[in-house]
Amino acid sequence: GLNTGECSVGNMGSNQIFSYTALGDNMNLGARLESLCKFYGVQLNVSEFTINSLPEDKKKEFVFRTLDKVRVKGKENSVTIYEVMHPSHPLYHAKEELKLHEEGFSAYLNQEFQKARDIFSNLLAKFPEDPSFERLLHICEEFINLPPAPGWDGTYTHKSK
Repeated sequence: GLNTGECSVGNMGSNQIFSYTALGDNMNLGARLESLCKFYGVQLNVSEFTINSLPEDKKKEFVFRTLDKVRVKGKENSVTIYEVMHPSHPLYHAKEELKLHEEGFSAYLNQEFQKARDIFSNLLAKFPEDPSFERLLHICEEFINLPPAPGWDGTYTHKSK
């Protein structure tokens, strides 16, 4: 899990015990993102802050897809997270399917759950090994049957570290 932002870095502790470390909210978010890799079934996810800090020419060197809009334990605000695709990932070279995924995720955030469900269902049929399509399809089906509460903004709140 990668996050970008200011933190305190250096030797910390006392005269008896100290270590070189990094502390702060941005480090905590990075640690939370790392623990979410297992939940999302990905090798590497990054925050919107990391994506936004990359120069445009460097962004072109990577393939990203939106994973979720999350609120991690201990945080009040939500953050959008992205998967960094490895060249061995089945979607790495599937530009049209990645574009469809982003369209489906946008529909999901706009509460167009039937449209998003149809997109994720088609993508899951094409890529049955992909846990993101299965997870989003399942959530859309739940929201079709029982819509989210008023004011829902697409944020998934994680309760554990």
